[in-house]
Amino acid sequence: AATISPLLEFDGKTAYCYVDVVGNSSSDKIVITASLWRGSTCLATWTESGTEIVSLSESKAVSISGVTYKLTADVTINGRVLPQVETTAKCP
Repeated sequence: AATISPLLEFDGKTAYCYVDVVGNSSSDKIVITASLWRGSTCLATWTESGTEIVSLSESKAVSISGVTYKLTADVTINGRVLPQVETTAKCP
């Protein structure tokens, strides 16, 4: 099965968002759509695509510290939608 690895971390008020996806074969067409959330508010959305191994790396300045943010990752492989994965981190 494909491996989806999201990571959200902060340096001050900057959120660093990473999603790595490893497919099953070199011919796998992978599309990642990642979104950064504060509660029900979507702060940013990014898309990355490629074959076999795809890495998305983005950053976003946030305005509110001391709260927990969420990074979600929606991935398709060869057009097949995989279950959404997410991770959270608290802005210091």
